[in-house]
Amino acid sequence: WKHALGALELIPSKIPFSLLENANSDDTNTTTKTLSMRVGPTEIAYVQIPSQSWVKTNAYNINMPRGALLGMQAAIQGNLTQSMHNTSVEDWLGTTHDRSYWKYFYLTEPDTILHTKNHLLPLIRDGLEEGIMYMPHRLQPLPHEYNLPPAPTAKQDENNKQQQQQEHNVSRGNKYISKRYKGRYLPGDIHPFSNITFLDQDDHCCDAGKGWPGRSKEFGIKQAPCGNWWWGCGFGDKNNYDIQQLNASEIRENHKRLLPYPMMSLKSGTGIVFGPAEQGRRCFPSKEPCTIVTSLEKEELE
Repeated sequence: WKHALGALELIPSKIPFSLLENANSDDTNTTTKTLSMRVGPTEIAYVQIPSQSWVKTNAYNINMPRGALLGMQAAIQGNLTQSMHNTSVEDWLGTTHDRSYWKYFYLTEPDTILHTKNHLLPLIRDGLEEGIMYMPHRLQPLPHEYNLPPAPTAKQDENNKQQQQQEHNVSRGNKYISKRYKGRYLPGDIHPFSNITFLDQDDHCCDAGKGWPGRSKEFGIKQAPCGNWWWGCGFGDKNNYDIQQLNASEIRENHKRLLPYPMMSLKSGTGIVFGPAEQGRRCFPSKEPCTIVTSLEKEELE
């Protein structure tokens, strides 16, 4: 990420993963596992958190975002020393510029794609200048029939006839449905999952405020009893149903945690269908700019 509002450098994915692989293959007794390399003007580094206390909280034994923030703060303040922390300011901030150069930081995870509007970047910068911290609405991708491969052509059908008979593949509309996907996607012809809103650069998704309807008490414990993530209770081996054999009511029941969330997809994104935020927060697609309601205004409205 270049300084301030510069262009995003696209780094081949194999490079950071290669760094991680090399770091993990080091002698486990080695305390310093900082690896870095340069791709054009961008430096990529793998840095090991120096202390367990940096990542431990009351709720989690390992909270990596906390460790990353503490490390970055210590680097900016010049409070890292190699002898004490087994890491240095250069490990965190690179060797091209000194620590006074850096002004803004973007904290993310390797499986997260940042999507924003180019014309809003100056406004984001102005907000940062005022001390505002921005938190992206973390949309959760969902397996959906819309994203299944297209149905094969007649020629492909003939060429793959034997394989299709073995797999009991069927075509519905322009989608190719195989038993390999059995029970692992939301159907494209059953409401409300069939209602996908496609958002372009002029559209908005307005945050609905605090509230996690898919994780409400009516569904029991917050983290799904089916294991893994709360939104996945209708997928996977435990509920490995065939949507061709279940009626609409049964499918909605299996995915009842997802019913309060609108389905959406970004026209300028990857095309994946999204629903809730990862932790269950909700936003609503809108053609109009979102209205921010302060706590005081909310009390007055109530």
